[in-house]
Amino acid sequence: MLEVSGLRAAYGRIPILYGIDLEIGAGEVVGILGHNGMGKTTLMKTLIGLVPATGGSIVFDGADVTREKADRRARRGMGYVPQGRAIFPRLSVRENLRMAALAAGGSDESAVDEVLADFPRLEPLLEREGGALSGGEQQILAIARCLCTRPRLVLLDEPTEGIQPSIIEQIAENLAALRASRGLTMVLVEQNLDFTAELSSRVLLIQKGEIVRALPPESLRDPEIVAEFVGVGAGAD
Repeated sequence: MLEVSGLRAAYGRIPILYGIDLEIGAGEVVGILGHNGMGKTTLMKTLIGLVPATGGSIVFDGADVTREKADRRARRGMGYVPQGRAIFPRLSVRENLRMAALAAGGSDESAVDEVLADFPRLEPLLEREGGALSGGEQQILAIARCLCTRPRLVLLDEPTEGIQPSIIEQIAENLAALRASRGLTMVLVEQNLDFTAELSSRVLLIQKGEIVRALPPESLRDPEIVAEFVGVGAGAD
């Protein structure tokens, strides 16, 4: 479904991605792990089109989307849940969901109904402003809003950041159910190793803007691997 070859990206004159190669099949959930500053978020933004590629190619479902804008990629079936959620805080939950559905060119009511069936926790919150929700509820809204575009590939950047454990468990259950029911393909940037291991088919390790290793999810329980590849560093991500 997704083929990335020699992908490079930069912020101005500062290179961040140095030649990413990866392939993701339909229905896979692939985790991306690495220290801060290694290019995880830049990779996600480049895949969705928010950061322009300076080299290499991105092929989604057989189409070269390397030079396409983010909205065009979204209409092809790519979805993105950014770090920090980026919901509309002054709009209601319902309005957040409807805007996403309409932006994707679909029927807002049918898309919202489908998403509420998957995320019933949002139903009693529909008229509440997004900014009045708890952090966990905002994250659920961000994921639900993305799904209103009916994507086939979802890019999730740090979906458990700052969220209490009970909500993390619920999000993991929701995503696993969506993978089974909708056949969703997912790319997951996440520092919560249990969450990553539970959802991922395989895990890719990124260092200094390159994919350096592929691991089975169960290897995340190896403390030596965790110490080497996951932690806090410095620099742009």
